[in-house]
Amino acid sequence: MLLALPACSEDSKEDTTPIAPDAPTVPDEKQVPQVTTLEAQNVTESSVELSGEVIADNGYRVIERGFVYSISENPDIETAVKFESGRGLGEYSATVRGLQSNTTYHFKAYATNSQGTSYGEELTFTTEAEDVKIFNINNAVLTMVRVEGGIFQMGGSDESAQSYEKPVHNVTLDDYYIGLCEVTNEQWEAVVNGRIPSPMEDPIWYNNERFLPKTMISHGECLDFISKLNAQTGLEFSLPTEAQWEYAARGGKKSLGYTYSGSNDASEVGWCYENAATQVTVVGTKVANELGLYDMTGNVNEWCSDWYGPYSSEDQTNPVGPDSGNYRVMRGGSVINFYNECRISHRFGGEPNSHLYFVGFRLVLKDN
Repeated sequence: MLLALPACSEDSKEDTTPIAPDAPTVPDEKQVPQVTTLEAQNVTESSVELSGEVIADNGYRVIERGFVYSISENPDIETAVKFESGRGLGEYSATVRGLQSNTTYHFKAYATNSQGTSYGEELTFTTEAEDVKIFNINNAVLTMVRVEGGIFQMGGSDESAQSYEKPVHNVTLDDYYIGLCEVTNEQWEAVVNGRIPSPMEDPIWYNNERFLPKTMISHGECLDFISKLNAQTGLEFSLPTEAQWEYAARGGKKSLGYTYSGSNDASEVGWCYENAATQVTVVGTKVANELGLYDMTGNVNEWCSDWYGPYSSEDQTNPVGPDSGNYRVMRGGSVINFYNECRISHRFGGEPNSHLYFVGFRLVLKDN
């Protein structure tokens, strides 16, 4: 006998669709903190105040936060300097010290939890240049004063100006450092001979001549001195250009427009014929000019790097003077010159090989 089987409905049909294998699972992304870099403020020549903020810890306690910084781009905790600044959420700041002057740094805020480290945006700051650089050269102190570059009118415009001080023309200069005073006998001995004579060896020199400006030197001997100084320090000292000398003598951006370097009264700022009677004296005994520089009026004339030549009326940038000539520029006047010859704009030319007791020199240092 045949048995009737119940009909199968569509719903009861067996599903023969092949089953796809499970898709590989994606591990959860690490829940690192959310942090942002805020700003750099109160920047000095060697320090800065940095600030950042941990906005969220994403469920894992922030165990470290701070900043990373470097002179290279993209600093991180593996390759840059790390400065820690507490834990947890919220804004935070830190004062970083011991930085190089006149240097651009890249920095980021960072925060770390058990899941890892995250960083804020990369920002930059630039430290200020040092106003004064002080060097110890074999126990002789050499002080260099920063001159912020700018535009000035070079040359003489008053009724006393001679034809060789004209025409007045615009000059643009970069930043540089210039000697606080003229190079002294002590500094010369320290560089050339590597030591300063002791009071027992030469008491007259030590007590009476040590801080007099070094004189009786040719232009070439100044360059030899500078070559030795650069070799000892690894820096770029030089004689000032005539433009650098005049700009500094005028007080740079701090200039008050004086006739002499720091005053309209020559006797206040310089030793000239009228008040010195041809006697060269110790550096730094008169009033300084607006930049704090001494003896840019009087005492001794100062060699510059330029060959002596006529001025041009054209605007100039970092001029270095003629390519050749018979005389080198000397500036500032001396104890054999009358007050009127010690005006800032007055110019002298000297034979490069001359050795004169009223001629010395002052240093310039490249601002780098």
